[in-house]
Amino acid sequence: MTNLESQLEPGSAIVNGKSVTAMRGVRLDYRSLEIYLLGRECIDLYTFNSLMLASQPKQIRVDEYVFKGPKLGLYHDTADMRDGPYVNHFIDHLEISIKCCPGGEFTFSIKGKADLSKSSFDPNCYKGGTSGDWTFEVTFVHRVQKA
Repeated sequence: MTNLESQLEPGSAIVNGKSVTAMRGVRLDYRSLEIYLLGRECIDLYTFNSLMLASQPKQIRVDEYVFKGPKLGLYHDTADMRDGPYVNHFIDHLEISIKCCPGGEFTFSIKGKADLSKSSFDPNCYKGGTSGDWTFEVTFVHRVQKA
């Protein structure tokens, strides 16, 4: 198990309406929220990090966030790390719902999309669409480590 894998929390994902059956996991830290899909596929969400979580909630509640704008995050897939990513989808819409529970447990439900016409890719490797929306949904539970 690598250092990264030891930091990942289990989750489930749907990309363009299809379930990602072997999702690697999710990492939420003070910098960003990273969703590791299959192989080298990853979604980095720059707009949300662990510092935004409420401190230990006393009661169950739901926090909702909606972000709209350019480059809120990035989906990238890298076939060969020496060559860099061969596809980049710039996420421009996010909806994040967080159920906060006493004891430091947070259940996340995240939906997002990217406009494929604004994506960059290597035409020799990427065979997907170049117009329309690329969408994703992710759910996971984050537990705050007590100091």
